Amino acid sequence: MRYCRCRQAGKQAVPVFISAAQWLQAGAFALAYLLLCGLCLRVRDAQRPAAAAGATLIAYASQGGSARKLAQRHAETLARRGPVTLLALNQVQAADLENAHLALFIASTYGEGEPPDNALRFARLWLRGGGQDGAALSRLHYAVLALGDSEYRQFCGFGLALDRGLRERGARPMFAPQTVDRLDDRALVEWQNRLLENAVLESGETVVDGAGQGARLPATVLDRRCLNAGSPGAGVYHLRLGLPPGVDWRAGDIAVLDIPREGPEGPVQREYSIASLPSDGALELLVRQVCKDDGSFGVGSGWLTRQLPMGGELALQVRDNPAFHPPPPERPLILVGNGTGIAGLRAHLRARVQVGAHANWLLFGERTRAHDRLFDDELAAWLGSGHLQRLDRVYSRDNEPLRYVQDALAAQQQELQAWLARGAAVFVCGSLEGMAPAVHRLLLEILGERGLEDLSLEGRYRRDVY
Repeated sequence: MRYCRCRQAGKQAVPVFISAAQWLQAGAFALAYLLLCGLCLRVRDAQRPAAAAGATLIAYASQGGSARKLAQRHAETLARRGPVTLLALNQVQAADLENAHLALFIASTYGEGEPPDNALRFARLWLRGGGQDGAALSRLHYAVLALGDSEYRQFCGFGLALDRGLRERGARPMFAPQTVDRLDDRALVEWQNRLLENAVLESGETVVDGAGQGARLPATVLDRRCLNAGSPGAGVYHLRLGLPPGVDWRAGDIAVLDIPREGPEGPVQREYSIASLPSDGALELLVRQVCKDDGSFGVGSGWLTRQLPMGGELALQVRDNPAFHPPPPERPLILVGNGTGIAGLRAHLRARVQVGAHANWLLFGERTRAHDRLFDDELAAWLGSGHLQRLDRVYSRDNEPLRYVQDALAAQQQELQAWLARGAAVFVCGSLEGMAPAVHRLLLEILGERGLEDLSLEGRYRRDVY
């Protein structure tokens, strides 16, 4: 029997006897505590997968999720034959490139040649003369799959810049970058064939089938109405589409619609931010009419707002968009947008209301107060209930001191910094020309490049712009 003495002020020490079993129990508790501490450290390290020596490195730069899905498909296929390290491009470090015998880079382009948010740090360190200047990659063999949209001037601009940067470091390409326009099946198959020719894949292995969009779903037009009658801008239409039971999506996800088109090319696809949640009973969209110089309408907007009859049917896909999924409910959320960008922001507000998150601030820009108060009743109700703590609306055609949403945000810098200090996330949805770059420049001025980069890496700066 062991004992210890308990010291109490002003009292005689009293012997306290502790049995061997109690000592063993105490030791077990101490050991468990140490193991738990070690586990916590391991969990922190596990947030960034360790790169195995000699593994095939698959790195992706993804804004909307397509590049990430393709990268996962590549990793699943190649892991059947050997070690594979799958990382977002921001997670890639010099040791990963040095340890890999082969690297496959699957890179989307954001806007006009910009890196996606999960590639900003890599671009700064490796492609713009940053902290990795001395690193050489002469032992690395690699290939680049560049995803993009040919409607932009800098088609696949970031993927091509990535290839140039790797070449400048001495890395050895297996073949020229494979560019892909809007996940074109033929280009993806060509990439797969090149991997087969270079023995990256073996006969019968595939890495592209089903890696892009989800399954096509039948949809029916339940309702369609114009939200901005009399506006100096083009018409904005709110569509409610019925889907088969059980279709699921999250705030931030994308609807990809098949639009019929005359001629041998067949249908084209158009993407729209989903403005509703599954619990709303319909998939809702906002479509702005595109009016051409000759008076005709755009292929997609014209068909959806004028030609497709009520009760008419169409096919669509729901695309997962993890780069714009909701933050945790406890995190404050600043939503910034203009025009039909209110669609994606509305879905986020609905999701926040569902989980009881009240720390929400919406800054939204449109043309006129008289005609362009999109979803005015809903926003007023959320403001009254406290689910929307702040609402700043700006109308560019009205004679007001603030003309654009970025001006409203600039005027609220002190409030913005206070929200960011509380851990707020900033979600931007709307125009790629004008609004989104201006908001980005403002955040750069306030936070600096490193600060904005850190905000992105923490998942607190998300963009869905078009």
